[in-house]
Amino acid sequence: MKIVIIEKDARVASELESVLAAQNQVLYLIGKVQGKKALQVHLKHMVPDAFFINSNQLTKLPEDFFSTVNELKAHVVLYGKSKKHALEVIQRNLVDYLSIPFESVAINRALQRILDRMKMQMIIQNTYKKASQTGAAPLGNTIMVYDNERLNPIDINKIIKIKAQGAYSEIYVQGAKKILTSKHLAVYERALNDKSFIRIHDACLINAEHVTAYKPGVNAKVQLKDNTYESVSKRKKKVFLNYFRA
Repeated sequence: MKIVIIEKDARVASELESVLAAQNQVLYLIGKVQGKKALQVHLKHMVPDAFFINSNQLTKLPEDFFSTVNELKAHVVLYGKSKKHALEVIQRNLVDYLSIPFESVAINRALQRILDRMKMQMIIQNTYKKASQTGAAPLGNTIMVYDNERLNPIDINKIIKIKAQGAYSEIYVQGAKKILTSKHLAVYERALNDKSFIRIHDACLINAEHVTAYKPGVNAKVQLKDNTYESVSKRKKKVFLNYFRA
């Protein structure tokens, strides 16, 4: 497991490194990062499996950090002296929140959770590979989705939106149907790249054909045919508007 520590305090970083090294796991600490520039290098060239991040560094991360982490299928553990950022773990479906001073039991628990997620990703990858080999990859206007222990064809035109749920995704289909799948949102974004789907924020991919209204402004939103609303992030707003101007 390749790990990157994002920590400004060298003493805390060294303490965490020591506790990690004492675990009965095959770990490779490939970096201790302080600034955005060094972090970008690790994201681009090192492809870490996991990040251990001091929660007070959250506001200093690049805007697209968590989006990039999701695309890399990497995992994030937060830690800190205060638990005020612990809610981030739930909101972003991160691995765990650790308290300082570090406890060996808590570290080991977090590492095991990372390994469990990595194992699940491998199962998902193998399932997707087998599905592709048997013609279950997206074809024409149909995509094969693993649901209820079997692959089922879904009409792409009937998909309203796909939302991220951590390492999983929820596909919202016409008829008030919602399917939880074991593939990451980034997988569907790539698979539907040549269709009418737009990523409007880190956790949501919408079918542009199901957009009924757009509310501009600081908190921009789109209304969809199922009468739900989804936020359009500032970073994705230009791509969204350009699609409809074309």
